[in-house]
Parts: sequence; C-alpha cells; structure tokens
Amino acid sequence: DLVGPVRALAAAVLGCVSRVLRLGRGVFYKVAGEQASLLDDISGTIAPYDKFICLGPENAEKFVDAVRLKLGVGACVVDVNDLSKSTKMMTVLAKTSNVDADLVREALLPNPAGNADQQTPIVLIRPTA
Repeated sequence: DLVGPVRALAAAVLGCVSRVLRLGRGVFYKVAGEQASLLDDISGTIAPYDKFICLGPENAEKFVDAVRLKLGVGACVVDVNDLSKSTKMMTVLAKTSNVDADLVREALLPNPAGNADQQTPIVLIRPTA
C-alpha cells in the first residue's frame, strides 16, 4: 500500500532480472523503497503482531532526539537481525550526534540480543574503556 502495485511489481521484476544476470543483490529493496527492507516477517515479531507483517519505525529521528532530551543519553534506531551475522549488513536508521556509528555497528552486527524469543527491542551499549 505504501508504494503501490506498479512499483512493487517493478521491484520484483527488476530484482529477478538482476539476480538472473548477476548484476547485484538488493535491487528489489532499492526499487521498492526503505519500508520494504524494514519489514518484519511473522517469525520476527511477538504476539499479537505475530499474525501480521510489521512495517519499520516511523519518525526514527524524532524518537532518538526525544530519548536524548528526556534521558540525557545518546540513542539510535537500528535494523539488525540474525542474518546480519552472515551478511554483515545492518542499517542505522537514526542516531543522535553523540553516538558513534562504528561502535554501534561493532556491538550489534553479531546480533547479541537475539532475534527470536529474546524479545529485546532495547539494547544498551556502553564502551568498555
């Protein structure tokens, strides 16, 4: 509904063609848009959302700014999952200016919080030194 059937179909066709011709991966998501890559499938959600496909977060920038304002700590919103371990892919959707993106990537790429029954939507990261 967010991008319409024409764009979704175009994304699917171009994604298939790029795979067949070995032109690269991720074409579907580039054409379909950011929300397509942020979708959580049924197995990646908790009740009562485990019966639906869930969209990614809206207003991530506003959220991290509000967290910093209210709690006085840096914040970021990250899309990371069990596949990130092998693909080495994760997305920082938003972060406050005092958050080190490299530190976040190093800490979360192995997905230490899990992605199944752990139900850990919030992870605290502190530097060790």
